[in-house]
Amino acid sequence: MENDNEEQATMIECNIDDMNPEIYESVMERLFNAGADDVFFQPIVMKKTRPAIKISVLCKQSVIKQIKDILFTETSTLGVREYDVKKTILERNWKIIETRWGNVKIKQGILIIKL
Repeated sequence: MENDNEEQATMIECNIDDMNPEIYESVMERLFNAGADDVFFQPIVMKKTRPAIKISVLCKQSVIKQIKDILFTETSTLGVREYDVKKTILERNWKIIETRWGNVKIKQGILIIKL
């Protein structure tokens, strides 16, 4: 890897067009509990202009099997796509700041530019 802020990861995706949206939250929770780094849902339009949702899961290679098992058992998908990606991430710090409503924990991203 070129620098400390780059990591290899895998993106696993599937399209859902026939599942109760009330189930999405529990699917997302199970995916994070299985080790997903990120999970997101995107509205899409499939053939014959059917509305659908694309589920995307970013994860390390070590949890690919668990992620696929959840997608196949907890959703109505009949197939998944997977491909390798390179992530570039900022260094992060957690801070607690005082506000008039009380203390708030924030995540701060730090970009260091080397000249």
